Amino acid sequence: MCADRDEALPVRIESGANISDRCVLLPGVVVERNAVLGSGGMTRKGMVLPAGSKWVGSCDGGPVNLDPGYKSTSAEAASESTIKPFGRAHNMGLAPYHVVPGWGHGLIWAVFQNSAVSFRAITLTMSLALATAMLRASGRTSGEYSLVLVSAKLVPVFVVVQNLATLLFLVVDVACKWIIMGRRYQVTEILKRTLNGW
Repeated sequence: MCADRDEALPVRIESGANISDRCVLLPGVVVERNAVLGSGGMTRKGMVLPAGSKWVGSCDGGPVNLDPGYKSTSAEAASESTIKPFGRAHNMGLAPYHVVPGWGHGLIWAVFQNSAVSFRAITLTMSLALATAMLRASGRTSGEYSLVLVSAKLVPVFVVVQNLATLLFLVVDVACKWIIMGRRYQVTEILKRTLNGW
């Protein structure tokens, strides 16, 4: 049930219908089979989105129609599959190419997040290890360390290590890009190659 200030009415969403992000369905709306209400769609009260139709956004209190849907019979709408290409590829495994399963996406995300955290932690860990080695080399005992002395050793070491790590990862990132996508040329270089080919 959906309610406004006047009344509460049911909202019906049929098989295969797709409601996108930031949509508002007012009381009494029916989204028929395979109809699509795109981003930011706002329906009118009691509105029926016909089977197979596509709507998006909001203009004059209602969504903008991009495709009127099935023009022939309701039998055509009833016979149309509700499984979209993404569903066939991802959920049914019917894609002509490899599709990473849902758990694979989670695993890739976890590895990426762990790598990002490790990158940040490695620079601090290396800085602490180098600062500790520098303090031990100075011949002082652990009781002679002050916050100022530790900071004076740690901060410059951290800045240097962080900058070196950033530069290293930038070089690795650019090298991987060149390997995967090829080198990028200036527009003038592309124009020269194009003009020389004519």
